[in-house]
Amino acid sequence: MEIKDIRQQRLKEWFADKKLPPKDASFISQVIGGKFIGERAARRLENDHGMPAFYLDTPFGEEVSSAENQTGGSKSVMISGSDLRLKKAIELLDTLPDDEAELLLNEFLMKVESRVAYYDEKFREYVEKNKLNKF
Repeated sequence: MEIKDIRQQRLKEWFADKKLPPKDASFISQVIGGKFIGERAARRLENDHGMPAFYLDTPFGEEVSSAENQTGGSKSVMISGSDLRLKKAIELLDTLPDDEAELLLNEFLMKVESRVAYYDEKFREYVEKNKLNKF
């Protein structure tokens, strides 16, 4: 099944019991009717309408065979939205020159570490302010 057909079916399913949002009603109707939408439009629709990440790209009831990609065996597993985002990020990084991918990955890791430190500090402040026992 082609991505166009998967996105068409997914949108039809998502809005089957919902009123089409006025902002995107015409566009969604066109896609359900067979119009192709690209990657950016699919991600925007997912984000704007509360769909899980890569929902529009996930075939109905399909399990992703992880034989080569994840486990080295012939076992099938379902891939969550978070896993799909990670997979997409890795695929995009793999398209870049190694030095550029390394630079972006290092910048990302530094930012994540900074956010973790920020939330750790906020938690510590909360524990102190509320005189809670530390875990």
